[in-house]
Amino acid sequence: MTGGRILILGKTGHNFAAGMSGGIAYIYDLDPKKCNTDLVKLETLTDEAEKEAVKAMLENTSATPTAT
Repeated sequence: MTGGRILILGKTGHNFAAGMSGGIAYIYDLDPKKCNTDLVKLETLTDEAEKEAVKAMLENTSATPTAT
């Protein structure tokens, strides 16, 4: 992913974030041992505006995921 934001509610696989740059991934239940931290850093969500953005993303998700 280059730029953009994604909200992940499920599990991530081994080597998550390999090649990711310039974007933000909000992950509900991340296993840090499975994350490739070469190009990303892990942070706890503390900013209120970002929390509201994640809440809006969650509220806008559909019951049936679709690929684009």
